[in-house]
Amino acid sequence: MFHETDAVYYSRLGRNLIENRHYSYGENFNMGLFFPPGFPTASGIMHLFIDNLSLCTKLVSAISGILTILLFYLIGKDVYGREAGLFAAMGFAVHPLLIKISILGLPDSLFLFLQFTSIYVFLLLRKNDKLFMYALMGLLTAITYLTKPEGIFLLLLPLLHIAGYFIKRDRALNKKLAGLFMFFTVFALAISPYAYFIKKSTGNYSMTGKLKVNMLIATEGNGKTYHELVGSHNSIYERLAFALNDKKNQVIGFDHDKDFSALSYLMADPMLHIARYIRNVLQEARVLFKLLLPLSLPLFFAMFYRDLFQKRMPLIFILMPLILLFLYPVFYILERHMSSVVAYLILFSAIGPVIATHAFAKMTDFYNIKNNIFMSFIGEKLKYLIVFIMTGASIMYITFSSFGTREVAAEHIQAGRYLKDNVSSGYEELNVMSLKPFVSFYSGAKFTMLPYANADDVVDFGKLYNVDYIAIDGRYLSEWKHYDELVSLDHGRDDIKLIYMDDNDSPIRLFKIIK
Repeated sequence: MFHETDAVYYSRLGRNLIENRHYSYGENFNMGLFFPPGFPTASGIMHLFIDNLSLCTKLVSAISGILTILLFYLIGKDVYGREAGLFAAMGFAVHPLLIKISILGLPDSLFLFLQFTSIYVFLLLRKNDKLFMYALMGLLTAITYLTKPEGIFLLLLPLLHIAGYFIKRDRALNKKLAGLFMFFTVFALAISPYAYFIKKSTGNYSMTGKLKVNMLIATEGNGKTYHELVGSHNSIYERLAFALNDKKNQVIGFDHDKDFSALSYLMADPMLHIARYIRNVLQEARVLFKLLLPLSLPLFFAMFYRDLFQKRMPLIFILMPLILLFLYPVFYILERHMSSVVAYLILFSAIGPVIATHAFAKMTDFYNIKNNIFMSFIGEKLKYLIVFIMTGASIMYITFSSFGTREVAAEHIQAGRYLKDNVSSGYEELNVMSLKPFVSFYSGAKFTMLPYANADDVVDFGKLYNVDYIAIDGRYLSEWKHYDELVSLDHGRDDIKLIYMDDNDSPIRLFKIIK
């Protein structure tokens, strides 16, 4: 069963792409513009073998998480040595945030696997500087970007490599340019279908079709967390994003006919954006403190690594998270998005336990601390103490983290199954309009987004998009301004009929549009 709304979108997009050859889900707005095709493609391929979309998305995440543990060992071993590789693998395996994203039907786990596969191939490229390796790196970078837009920052690696940051020997200019050309050619060709898809759908070239809504959420945040803003019903965000436009043919948050300039948006009130950025940085720091608590000692001792600035590669594990940490406050702070930052810092800190005993001895000598039995014991067992503290802190994290604990919308599942069993069992034969896509998913129907509007406008909007059924629920809509009239949508109307009602703790009603 699905807990997350986005997981429904990813799964249905993947099935439609792989089995029906069209990347779409949503009648008034195609969610394929919001969600890049990497994770849906993997889920859709899995669905060819397992006839359960919810399980498929979770399997993709779980398999990706397991494989990333192996990758962390290989990367840590290559950069620092075997013992550090073992710690890197263990650090990834026990961190609770990374465990949680590996059991949800969301793209973060696959993104980490692809991202660090690219990192590992980059390590191989430094030793085998061939055009094929540049082509492979370009392909992996493209697939990573097509899984999450943040993958675009992997473009920095070949640029730094060509600039000589990771190699001391000189290379002919023509060989440098040939490698760079091969990388960017493969990258551009791989992402071109999705880039064309966004351009054709929106009329603009963009890294993602979600920029407008991201900016809208950021603007209306006012210091609130993402979950406070989006998870609170009748919020300012819902009233703005799901309100009807002037033509009443689209919800404002998804209306691509309305011009939107990111530059104009930023320059309209720079001080407001700066103040919001600072608030987000402070919130980011609080989240990061919690996530990095299990890594505090390894990170501390890693700074004593004497070859840190000579080998240079470990500095990539600092540079990449710094870029992300500067980027996220522009929009909003979401805990699971910090998984890349945590993963990079696990690799950076992998050398910490290896050198901890030596570093501890140097510290005690520097501060003239007497070397008694107690201090000797700590020094000798410090490596194991770090592992124990890290694992214990990880377990404690679970007790105060709310990430991934949303309730299952059981009434939506029942309503969806009612439609599937009593009205139609064909795939996407019906069209269901609701705020959340759960009823449409469990009935196998098409999905139309419910607007924030009065009863008459909701019905007219449904007719415009050839909607068959309208789902009105108390879980997500009870605080909406027009809820009382929406829940009685059939009163005084001949074109609306109530066909299903569940008035338990979370009420839901299905209304049929008579055509």
